[in-house]
Amino acid sequence: MVNFTKGGSRGWVVSKDILWGRGRKWEGTKDKPDLIPEGFEFESSVPWWATFILDPDDPLFLLPAAVHDWYLEEGFRRSFCDSQWYDASLKNETPKLKRNLIYIFMVIRSSILGKNETFK
Repeated sequence: MVNFTKGGSRGWVVSKDILWGRGRKWEGTKDKPDLIPEGFEFESSVPWWATFILDPDDPLFLLPAAVHDWYLEEGFRRSFCDSQWYDASLKNETPKLKRNLIYIFMVIRSSILGKNETFK
């Protein structure tokens, strides 16, 4: 189980290293997973108008938020980061309806804001 601590400048802190294989199986293969280090600060943000349905502090969405923010800060395209959020949500077995609705809004946001074209 991945552990998170409430706090830090962004709201949450990774309290134990996370190994993440970018949505693919890496155990027993030559692929190396990415390491999201202990101490990484991230936010689990929800638009104000959606907070009556979605709690930004819901433990089921902390791993997806950490993975998403880490890839953003590493300079990956937003669409890739969004896909990793979705994969982490699948791993956490988040409720299907919530997971899919959030992901649809993430994709729409990326398309509207046009923040998918460049790398860091």
